[in-house]
Amino acid sequence: MDTKSIQNAIKKIGQISYGKDFQQILNKFLVKCFQRITEKANANVDVIEDFTSEGIKTDIKNSWNYVLAGDTLIGENNSEKAVYIEFGVGAWGERYGAHPNASEAGYQYNVPSSYKRAEGAWNFFPVSEVNIDLRTSNYSVKNTTKQGKVRIWTRGNEAGKYLFNAIMDFIANQEGQTLWQETLNESGVK
Repeated sequence: MDTKSIQNAIKKIGQISYGKDFQQILNKFLVKCFQRITEKANANVDVIEDFTSEGIKTDIKNSWNYVLAGDTLIGENNSEKAVYIEFGVGAWGERYGAHPNASEAGYQYNVPSSYKRAEGAWNFFPVSEVNIDLRTSNYSVKNTTKQGKVRIWTRGNEAGKYLFNAIMDFIANQEGQTLWQETLNESGVK
């Protein structure tokens, strides 16, 4: 924003009473921003390549929630797989396309465990191959047990960055400014 746009914003804010009206306008603006960002994030989830589990994608897209607290909106995604798909996991997640905010968030990729090998690979037995939460290029079916369970081998997944990319796009296209103006117009502030 330049000096003139800041002065215009201050002038417009001055036209709004600092009571209930301003808080309602601000809340409406924050909700619009959240909705726009989640629309973009959901579109990004849809195009994550080489990821075949539509059930997990649908769960992520339907798990957005927010809480308004004063002049702040706190958004979250309650899907069990949201963080995993956003940030990636394992040796592949760390090596190929780690999330730009991983260190800031304290996110760890290749966490040692008793079932992981030294090179960061691990096996698991999914309930169903339909719900494997990895890109198909990042795992292989090793064998089937006598009980008919499929054993999957993987080194993890790179970051999907669906939310990060949505926020960066929102900022780069100055959509916040557009939504603020739209909200003021709808509220009768000229």
